[in-house]
Amino acid sequence: MLLVPSVTLRNWNPACAIEPLRRALARNDSIAEAHYLLGLLYRDTGDIEHAVASLGSAVRLAPGLLAAREELADVYRSLGRAGDEMSQLQALATVDPGIERQIAIALAEVPI
Repeated sequence: MLLVPSVTLRNWNPACAIEPLRRALARNDSIAEAHYLLGLLYRDTGDIEHAVASLGSAVRLAPGLLAAREELADVYRSLGRAGDEMSQLQALATVDPGIERQIAIALAEVPI
């Protein structure tokens, strides 16, 4: 079980949760959800390079972790990495073939 210090939302600072998650992953780096959460924290603190690495680890460990793929696709989009974004969107559509996924792929093909 992963333990993260509790904080009130009013005082929430994403940076304060990074180190506890890193320590947890140092003990057991096979927890995809911890990599996903760490990726979100890095994204929220503006550390996009580490966000990509953590979200990528989550996806490698648990290819069906849709939320991690969605976030990774969004980060790739923000970086202008259209090919990488499309790869994640297509992987999502394979696992979850709903119309929403097809629309997301179509929208990703539109130049910004």
